[in-house]
This record gives sequence, C-alpha cells and structure tokens, in this order.
Amino acid sequence: MTKQLNPMLLRFLSVYGPPKLVSDTTKFVSEYARQMRNFTDAELEAAADQLLRKRKYKSWPAIAECLEALENVQRRQRSKVLVDAYQAKLAQPAQPEKELSPAEQRAAERFVDEWADGRRQLQPALGANGKVVDTGMLSSMLRKVAQQMRDRRRARA
Repeated sequence: MTKQLNPMLLRFLSVYGPPKLVSDTTKFVSEYARQMRNFTDAELEAAADQLLRKRKYKSWPAIAECLEALENVQRRQRSKVLVDAYQAKLAQPAQPEKELSPAEQRAAERFVDEWADGRRQLQPALGANGKVVDTGMLSSMLRKVAQQMRDRRRARA
C-alpha cells in the first residue's frame, strides 16, 4: 500500500489515521491515489495544506474535495505564472522611440496637414461641440475633401 501513497495521502494518514468505516482500506486509498495521479508532489502538498487548514471534520475529505483543492492550486499557480510574466515585462526598460527617416517625417507631416485641412473644411457641418449638425452637408463635404486629398496625392506622385 505504501508504494501508492502520494504526499497528500501520507499527510491524511498521519492526521486522520486510516480510513474508518471502510471494508477495504487498500482499495479505498488506491482510488484516491488513482484520482490524483496527474498532479505533482508540490501540488499535492499545497492542496493538502489547504484542506488541512480549512477542514472542520476529523475524517478523510471526499475525493471531490481533494480534486477541487488540487484544481484551485493549479489555478493559483497558472495565475502566478501570468502575473510574474507580466511583471517581468513591465520591469524591462522601455524601448527608445525610433527616429523617423526624413521621408517618414515628411509623410507624417503631410498626413497631419491633410487631416487639419480636412477638419477645417468640415467645420461648417459641425456644431460648436464638434457633433454633426447637418448629415447631408457632412457627407457631401467628406466626398469633396476625399477627392481633394486624392488629387493632391496624384499631383505629388
């Protein structure tokens, strides 16, 4: 029987003693071990700690309780891994901003100028708070501004 015992079962045996009211203790403990076979010793230890701290009864916890505690331990470990990875990413120094090439700088300036020019041309269709007042006027102005921007690009090319 001792070859099947994992750290959780050993702790239960030391705290609660052998299971009572069970006809075959070996089969009983074997079923616990079989249900817990996919967990690591560290997870079994942590789940045993959790169960022993919170359990109010002086009897073995049900297999379902053990599995729930083990799943909680795994969830906490996954969360810790994610938090650690996020904190490591935050601890990395920020990447320096990339210097724009002269061509990229000119393209960015043209974009900003065109956007500002388009905004000025659309102003009559917008109210004082920037919300659309006349949708018909706005759509015709948008078409006009878009055409002007296309014409400018063609002229530059």
